[in-house]
Amino acid sequence: MSGEPSMTKGERREQEILRAAADLFFEKGFHATSLEDIAKVVGIRKSGLYYYSQTKDDLLFRVLQEGMQIMLDELQAICSSGDDPVEKLRRAVENHVRKIDTHSSTMGVILREDRSVSPERRESYLAMRDAYEELFRGVVREGVAAGVFRRCDPVLVTRAILGMCGWLAVWYRPGGRLTPASITAAFIELILRGLERRNTGSQ
Repeated sequence: MSGEPSMTKGERREQEILRAAADLFFEKGFHATSLEDIAKVVGIRKSGLYYYSQTKDDLLFRVLQEGMQIMLDELQAICSSGDDPVEKLRRAVENHVRKIDTHSSTMGVILREDRSVSPERRESYLAMRDAYEELFRGVVREGVAAGVFRRCDPVLVTRAILGMCGWLAVWYRPGGRLTPASITAAFIELILRGLERRNTGSQ
């Protein structure tokens, strides 16, 4: 994003700081990372960092917020499309996997450090996370209502899907043996096999 010509020098620096914070929070952990560490990576003095962010907690919240917004924007578009529930679910999983590939540190921070955000900011972050989960649940409910998914607990199913996808942030490494496309295909096959209607007389 920092390469976008519409960005000012200050905005590019801000994005550079957020990326550095995400990388360090993911690699070292939030509590083990200092503002000095972040400033050093960016190549500025700690005092210069205060121009963009006053506290480490502020940086963590902004990393979490930006990461969730990236996920939400595309998922909202998927859910409001005219696609059938199976295609929506496939695209939703693909979106999640792709974001972990392209924003691996940020997604890793979302998985590992969301509990580290300050109490006064946690409610705002959780509202975004809950909105994301609700969109996923809506796709599952839609599939059940349309008769393409078996009857199930949408909350449980959604959390199982997000748990499987989210754990990628821990073990997946971009450029490795497994590609985002192959992971998405494998996950979708597992998910759809679990949700398919069975002709047993008790669906």
